[in-house]
Amino acid sequence: MRNIYSPIEVDDDSLLLDDEKHELFYSKINALPQNIQDLLFSLDTEDKLKNIAVQTKLNQNQSIELTRLVRDVLINEIYLGDIIKESQKRLVVSEEFAREIANQIVSVILAPALEDIKKIHVEKFGRPAADVATPSNSKSQIPERDKPQIINPGNIVNLRNKN
Repeated sequence: MRNIYSPIEVDDDSLLLDDEKHELFYSKINALPQNIQDLLFSLDTEDKLKNIAVQTKLNQNQSIELTRLVRDVLINEIYLGDIIKESQKRLVVSEEFAREIANQIVSVILAPALEDIKKIHVEKFGRPAADVATPSNSKSQIPERDKPQIINPGNIVNLRNKN
């Protein structure tokens, strides 16, 4: 039986029957940065997906679609900036509920690889991920005084004025 919370295993039923689709799927994964691959295969990702599904009271079909959505964002099939619209369409929920789920996906699941995800999405889709793809209510958790200060932004050392 397939694991509906695993981005890798959610569609094993159909992928294992079609060698060409299976090979294409894994070639996409192999082309991804390591931290995105780690998210795809992580048991932690499965647990987080299950927690989101349980907390938001998604039924089994919605949970499967949630997992597919995360997978498709990670393998660069769905533009990160469209995650709310895709959540609404796939889960058949209101825009507000889709926004809540999208915020959880980004902040709880995608956060460790968000910069790489944005980078590969810009390369493929030709536009930066929209602000809606990041949690709207999660301001920086680091107090201003604890943020690193940019001392030498160009990392240039002036050797002429050294004494």
